[in-house]
Amino acid sequence: MSASKRNSFFLIAIVFTTLFFLTILTVIGIIIFNEKTIVVPDEEDTISGAVGMADPGDIILVNAKEDGTPYEEEVMINKENIKLIGTGKEQPELDGTGFLNGITIEDTSRVLVKNFMIRDYSGEGIFLDNSTKNMIIENIVIGNGGDSSLNAGIRLMDADENIIKKNKINDNVEHGIRSFNSTSNMIKENTVNGNINQEGIHLILSNNDMITDNIINVNDFIGILIEDSSNIKIKRNTANNNGEFGIVLFESNDSLVYRNIANNNGDGIGDGNGITINESNRNAIIKNSTNLNSIVGIDLEDGSIDNDVFFNKAFSNGMFDIIDEDGNNHKGNECNTSNPPGLCN
Repeated sequence: MSASKRNSFFLIAIVFTTLFFLTILTVIGIIIFNEKTIVVPDEEDTISGAVGMADPGDIILVNAKEDGTPYEEEVMINKENIKLIGTGKEQPELDGTGFLNGITIEDTSRVLVKNFMIRDYSGEGIFLDNSTKNMIIENIVIGNGGDSSLNAGIRLMDADENIIKKNKINDNVEHGIRSFNSTSNMIKENTVNGNINQEGIHLILSNNDMITDNIINVNDFIGILIEDSSNIKIKRNTANNNGEFGIVLFESNDSLVYRNIANNNGDGIGDGNGITINESNRNAIIKNSTNLNSIVGIDLEDGSIDNDVFFNKAFSNGMFDIIDEDGNNHKGNECNTSNPPGLCN
């Protein structure tokens, strides 16, 4: 190839490369500069009105009202990539008296809900329905529920790859957090206390989830219930003083229960176990602490096989520290009493 042809080739390549990158930068610029911010109540009186005005990618900043009154409304978000953020010195409050659900995220993805107080809705405080990759962060969700036994402070249904983090989910009627038919969600660093009638956290038909570093205390029935699910990682949670059980796996397989604290569960009337494995197989129960529960520290019930119960500490439980009804694998457990004998080091 002659020098002139080579120079022409390189010049053409440079031109096309430059045009390509200019096109990319133009698209990025359009996306960035088209994003708008809507401030409530300055630019729109209601949160719902701001959501109605918003386009995908917009930011909605919500301040507490100057007169101190709450926002009395239901909020539906069905647009992608909406950021709904409470701002200011006082946390904005949604009062659900007379309404069903507080904030519903439906048929969409990548929504952020951060820093709200959501209280007294008869259904859900926050409801994720058929939505993915959303973030629910640093909210206070209290006193919701009562319309149905399925109610929860935060409820997920057909919702995948969401993050529920650093929320306070207390005193709701039925569940604190309930997840149905949902996968690959992270429930992390939440406080889930004092929820009435049922569980602090309940997963059903929900796989590949992670429940880590939560405080789940003083719920009426169970701290954490995993039902008909698989590959759940339950790590470093505290589940104390719940009405009957700290942590339960029911018909759930291939999961990890690691370094949790499950103490003082059971009200002395019904059951009272720290960790219960019921008709669940191939789970790993490792390095947990289960003390002072009213009946059993770690209970592997009939129909649970091939579970590894390693290096746990279980002391001063009411009946036995460890019970195994089906010959699972035990190693390095520190306890005083077991049935059958010989499970304690």
